[in-house]
Amino acid sequence: MGNSVGNKPIGLLFKRNNLINLRIKDFVQELHIYLFELTIVYKSIMHLKKRKLTSFDSLVGDRKCQTRTAMILSLLYKKSFVEDELVVVEDQIEQLLQKTKSYIEQIAGYSHFELQTLTKNLLKFSLLDYFNSYNLNYDLSNNLKLASLCFLTAMSKEELKQLCSQKISSNKLDRLLVSSKITLCNLSIKYEQELAKIYGCINEQKVLAKVETKSFCSMTATLPNIKHILKKAKKENQVLLKKIIKFCVCGGAKLKNIKSFIVHHGEFIQKSIEQVNKDKVVMVIEGYQYPGSFKQLKERLGISKEATSIPLHFHRICMCSNNGQLELVDDIENAVIASLTQHPQFTTSIDINFEELALENSCVQEEYNYYKKLSGFSREDMSRFFVTHIYPSTVKEVLESDKEFMIEPPKALKPKSIRVQPATGLATSLKNA
Repeated sequence: MGNSVGNKPIGLLFKRNNLINLRIKDFVQELHIYLFELTIVYKSIMHLKKRKLTSFDSLVGDRKCQTRTAMILSLLYKKSFVEDELVVVEDQIEQLLQKTKSYIEQIAGYSHFELQTLTKNLLKFSLLDYFNSYNLNYDLSNNLKLASLCFLTAMSKEELKQLCSQKISSNKLDRLLVSSKITLCNLSIKYEQELAKIYGCINEQKVLAKVETKSFCSMTATLPNIKHILKKAKKENQVLLKKIIKFCVCGGAKLKNIKSFIVHHGEFIQKSIEQVNKDKVVMVIEGYQYPGSFKQLKERLGISKEATSIPLHFHRICMCSNNGQLELVDDIENAVIASLTQHPQFTTSIDINFEELALENSCVQEEYNYYKKLSGFSREDMSRFFVTHIYPSTVKEVLESDKEFMIEPPKALKPKSIRVQPATGLATSLKNA
């Protein structure tokens, strides 16, 4: 195919070696890959501008949906990104798309003599040389790289094949996807560690410095990163939407509802969703409530053991005579922290090794143990609120896509929150989580 030259890689989303001695066929393939990258970036910009945020719900095989959501929301809460960067980059990417298409078409129409000249030049000049000479090279910001990678990994293999016009082989596309997932994991970890420097203590920073890897996934501990994400959300006055399906012991759905939470005096409190701007960018938190385990619910409904959610066609209305009271969960912040703490902390399903981190009996470990012991928030006990997924959206997008959900009117609530010791963040009490 060619030889690598120097250390500087090329590519917007898939970093590739700068090659020399390329055959024309391989050179054109590289141009098609670049065209594919540009198309992904351009479509990402279009979806961001139109607030079609479920297109960025990237499930890449790890447990970082909350981190990806926080990153996308933070971008869209930046006025400079929405009003300046997107507008400028959209025009630049559109021009690059046209240039790259034109160059590919130009090569397809080359005469025999022109093809011979190109073959000789490919022996002397590298891929980067060609990109620079045709003004195709572009330095994509980390903001748009993140959004584009989320957009890319949210699409199916068939959708991606159509997007690259079948010009990239299936095997090559698989390799590019793995490359993008690795990059996305690394960007997410960097974001978590930066948040820890702003919102966390030294010991929490130590916990997040530990990275476990399985296949293409790299993973940091879920706690304390979810704490920092929610702290940032409160600082930016973000809105949370909680979508919950409450299942009866019989397996029927007793209630489906969506509640909105706004920031008031530094705490998340419930507010009527009708009073929230429909174009508001929100963090959607989905979950189940059931008097038992996720495994038991799936068995009750006859669903595959491997299923990670309850498919819509299994959501039958509860018709039984069981009148058991369903517990209300209004302290959204601590419910989410408890549920994510009770998830396996790493992709490898190991626990946080506090001894290895020299954090035995530290306040971080005490807080971790505290949340681990709270009942009702885990896969094994879903009696209060088991979080199944977190993703970015808008109020309008959620309401239009989930019309089967009933929306409960808000109640007069006082903010309920965990009381902490300022120096350590150690949980000392939790009221009605």
